[in-house]
Amino acid sequence: MSDFNQHYKELEEEVIHLKNELEACKKREQEVRDQETIFRLFYENSSDALLITSPDGGIHSVNQAGCDLFGWTKEEIYKGGRDLLVDSSQESLKKALQKRKEEGYVEGELIFVKKGGIKFIGEYTSNVFTNSEGLKRTSMIIRDVTKRIEAERIIKESEKKLCELNNTKDKLFSIIAHDIRGPFNNLKSLSELMLKQLRNNEIAKAKEYATLISSSTRSGIILLENLLNWSQSQTGQLSFDPKKIDINEVMLNVIELKKSLWHSKEISIDFSPKDGISAHADENMLRLILRNLISNAVKFTHRGGNITINATPNEHFIKVSVSDNGVGMSKDKLESLFDISKINSTAGTDKEKGSGLGLLICKEFVDRNGGEIWAESTEGNGTEFSFTLPMYNHD
Repeated sequence: MSDFNQHYKELEEEVIHLKNELEACKKREQEVRDQETIFRLFYENSSDALLITSPDGGIHSVNQAGCDLFGWTKEEIYKGGRDLLVDSSQESLKKALQKRKEEGYVEGELIFVKKGGIKFIGEYTSNVFTNSEGLKRTSMIIRDVTKRIEAERIIKESEKKLCELNNTKDKLFSIIAHDIRGPFNNLKSLSELMLKQLRNNEIAKAKEYATLISSSTRSGIILLENLLNWSQSQTGQLSFDPKKIDINEVMLNVIELKKSLWHSKEISIDFSPKDGISAHADENMLRLILRNLISNAVKFTHRGGNITINATPNEHFIKVSVSDNGVGMSKDKLESLFDISKINSTAGTDKEKGSGLGLLICKEFVDRNGGEIWAESTEGNGTEFSFTLPMYNHD
């Protein structure tokens, strides 16, 4: 009887143990079901595209966000596989697949393709795992970051432009502080000396100082005009009104306007008008370009020198050139002519002052009118500045 009781007690304990194990199993199963429910809710409601794929590129599962992102139904995605969604030609895809194969995990950016062939940049993570059936699968999370990358690009470009504008501002302040002071100091000193000569009735000397005052005034006016036009162009305040322009008429007008400048250095200007040359450009900008190039040529031409101006039409553009037989320039100087970070004031053959800003304005205005500007020069053998403007189309 005691053996029976002992055996019964052992069976009872075993049953209790089995019941506890069963309860534990049920609890674990419920936890698994809960986790599966949470995963399914996360999977289906995630705002990112989630995919389960096989190593060969087949797709076994995709959530609704994936369908919305790519524009395909689940059935179409399952049928098409990975190549339906990814730009297979990109070199980075091959590298990503190789890394995932070697390390089991990869992340980065790839070019994906939506329905209709629309490409976008996707940020992704991909992880290799083994499912309950012992089969290798890969999970993939994809997020469209095209707008973010575009925004980052715009920010970088804005930062670069801001930096350039700050450099431009610093350079302009340097020009104003250094170069604009010169003409006014000269005016002050020369006018005081002229008054002294007039008080002493030294008329001949006073006339010399009056000539120098006139020259210094012209330099100051040119500098102020260039500074004003440059600042207006940089802030978008300068109007742009392209229309039909008679090149010959504008050219002759500017040459006459600058006559006192080149005549005072006994420089000759050769210009042979050609009939029927009309450009489509902003007339005020063209006049300023020509004034700067002619003034520059006079500045670096010796007394008694020569300047030649030509306007040559072709099918679509008019090429205007201003060449002199003056001092010319070095290769290094030639390469930095239109770079604001490298402009420096260089004295002319009669010690004329300048800022170097005039050529920058020429480039700015030529570009605005759809043309190009360049220079050719040999040190000691003169310089030729050329620029193009669109030909006026009668149609």
